[in-house]
Amino acid sequence: MDNGHLRRFTELLPLAAIAVDGTRVCLNSAAQDLTGYHSDDVPTLEEFFRTVLSEDSADTGALHNAQHRHALLAPINVRLNRKDGRRHRVEISVKAADGAEIWLLRDVTEMQPPPHDPAKEGEDEKARTLQDAQARQAQKLESLSVLAGGIAHDFNNLLTTILGYTSLARMELPAESNLQEYLAEVEKASRRAAELTQQMLAYSGKGRFHLLPLRIDQLVRDMLPDLAGAVGKQAHLQLDLPAGLAALDGDAQQLRQVLMSLVCNAAEAMNKTDGLITIRAGRKYLERPHLHSPFPTVDPSPGWFVFLQIQDNGAGMSHDVLARIFDPFYSTKFAGRGLGMAAVLGIVKGHKGLIHVDSEPGQGTTVEILFPM
Repeated sequence: MDNGHLRRFTELLPLAAIAVDGTRVCLNSAAQDLTGYHSDDVPTLEEFFRTVLSEDSADTGALHNAQHRHALLAPINVRLNRKDGRRHRVEISVKAADGAEIWLLRDVTEMQPPPHDPAKEGEDEKARTLQDAQARQAQKLESLSVLAGGIAHDFNNLLTTILGYTSLARMELPAESNLQEYLAEVEKASRRAAELTQQMLAYSGKGRFHLLPLRIDQLVRDMLPDLAGAVGKQAHLQLDLPAGLAALDGDAQQLRQVLMSLVCNAAEAMNKTDGLITIRAGRKYLERPHLHSPFPTVDPSPGWFVFLQIQDNGAGMSHDVLARIFDPFYSTKFAGRGLGMAAVLGIVKGHKGLIHVDSEPGQGTTVEILFPM
């Protein structure tokens, strides 16, 4: 078969094809597109191997040897060097055709598995482990939130009945009766229990909120005497509050509870004489990748947020403790302290905010709360 016949024959083929007749090589249009070379660029088989195919495997050597090519029964996978410098993996099948050979080339670059990279695999495994842990944490806290909300509603109904009948009994009794004192204690305990149910409702995100425009920096300044009294001599309070911070819609009473709980926790984490608690506020613009929180709050839209940050240089927390800080009644102290941090999470959820906690043993703790503006 002469060169003209070879060229016409290969052009009829739908695949990238190279006709090999002795030492002559003829590339059809599809093969020229795949390799970037024309038949005139690599007129001989020797030139084709030296320029286009990488002689780095036994498979390439088999193609180079005519006797081995004739014995090929299955396609082989070799590396191909394009004229523009790019490298592809191609699968070559050898077929006999009227005294010549037709090499059919199929680009399998995209089918090749990525190179083995132990470091990359380790990073991917760590990322998957972290995502699984965060998903379990979010699911656990969400389940506890639903449970707390249900208990709080039922308990609140019982307390309403207790308070109602206690008030009726006090009205029926003479003012000088000794039972008045006992019933007053029942009322006091019932009201404290009612406050606990409000904290549980706050934790579940179903508490009653009276939202009004307020400035978080002004709220901190107004609370400074109370915060200083709560910290005492355990630490020094430092403020980093910008002037004229934009307002947010918030419940002042609930946000005071959040601030007091966080500052008290920071003070109790101090185990040094030079303890420092820094209260910062400001605003920042958050894009979608920075809106994720491992704790179940909300899924806000990108935009401007007002942040409140409480940072201490105390003992810090281990990862195990950090994973449980928002569990109701969880505490590392000798006795539980109620729903402090659990209520904080619920109040943040009720304000459609986010909460981030960063802590390492011996490195202190930073709690940042973000509220949409």
